[in-house]
Amino acid sequence: MSNARNIAALSTVEVGATADQTKADLNAIGVSGGRKNLIMNGGFDVWQRGTSYSGGSGAYTADRWITIGSGLRDTIKASSTIGGAFVSTFKMTATDTLSYIGVQQKVEATYDYSATVTPTYIASAWVKSNTIAQLRHYDGASNVYSTPHSGGGAWEKLTLLISGRTATSATENTLAVDSYNTVTVVGDYIEFTQVQLELGSVATDFEHRSYGEELALCQRYYWQGKLSNGQGTRYAYGTAGAGKGAGSVTFPVTMRADPTISAVTAANYNNCSHDTYSYSSISGFSHGVTVTVAGSYRAYWGVYQADAEL
Repeated sequence: MSNARNIAALSTVEVGATADQTKADLNAIGVSGGRKNLIMNGGFDVWQRGTSYSGGSGAYTADRWITIGSGLRDTIKASSTIGGAFVSTFKMTATDTLSYIGVQQKVEATYDYSATVTPTYIASAWVKSNTIAQLRHYDGASNVYSTPHSGGGAWEKLTLLISGRTATSATENTLAVDSYNTVTVVGDYIEFTQVQLELGSVATDFEHRSYGEELALCQRYYWQGKLSNGQGTRYAYGTAGAGKGAGSVTFPVTMRADPTISAVTAANYNNCSHDTYSYSSISGFSHGVTVTVAGSYRAYWGVYQADAEL
């Protein structure tokens, strides 16, 4: 099949081309490698906050993914083989009786239903579970669901067509992988990977981005690191006082919005104490301290985080 035929086939996606043929045409001309996936970290390579979590809902685990559902669960970075390829996965296991378990991602403005003619999207993911698991889209008013996983513990590819939805806020455009409306008990689990959301009505092959690209996309929303080389800077100051600088950070990428700065691990303080995180912006921040003893001072070996999640 010629490239001209393949390109022409793009216009037939919504007007009658078969799903198999359309997918073949799209993949043949490189669409599957063309920056199409609106989901970030859908392959679960980036875990700035750590690769395991035990607790309830409302916590970010793998970058860009937040836990949902009541009760407690364990979440870990896992791995598996799908179609002969080794992949990173996200695995969540219920540790008590829950209304449901799962995670969701809020997708930013590129996923926009405010236009007069709303576009059609399709979500897809590989899922393994011993309970009912599904893809679910919430637009701020209602849900649509994929056909659920069989619950038999084998890998299955799920797809969800999302068309004609009416959400107008990025925070209302959420894609979840969960067991919504299903009571789960201790030991019930959902494992999944290669989560993708793309324009059109045909689910094409998962878009593989390099770790560096995926990390940079995630760091627009969340960053974790240290002051300069981790040691901060040693300063000399004649008298004690507040609001003195002890080091600064320039973020590796511009953040989505002015972030909230906090300490993951408190710094060690030499002749000073924490005062404030000053000059915080989408580009970086400074750590301000109160000097307690005249002479040299510094804050060092602290781990900081900047949060600009939706």
